[in-house]
Amino acid sequence: MVFDGARSTFTYSAEAPLIRRATSVYPMSAIKRIDVRVREGSDGPPVYHLRVAITDGTVFESTSSWSSDEVELVKRRIDQFLSGILGS
Repeated sequence: MVFDGARSTFTYSAEAPLIRRATSVYPMSAIKRIDVRVREGSDGPPVYHLRVAITDGTVFESTSSWSSDEVELVKRRIDQFLSGILGS
């Protein structure tokens, strides 16, 4: 996930072994919501990730972290950044 203030774009790239990189680019104004989500593990502790919802219904998720505090901090930093870019 890249939030580019100079270009006012949000870019999401994903790749996996043997699969070509896929990249989606949206204007920052297309971001509908950013949430912290938890995924409960059946055989381990929960993991946390960011979820970015776009106005067209597309949803992107970050990689997971064991630390809810870490993911919450990243979300707060993104929220502050976007409020400066979008003036919201």
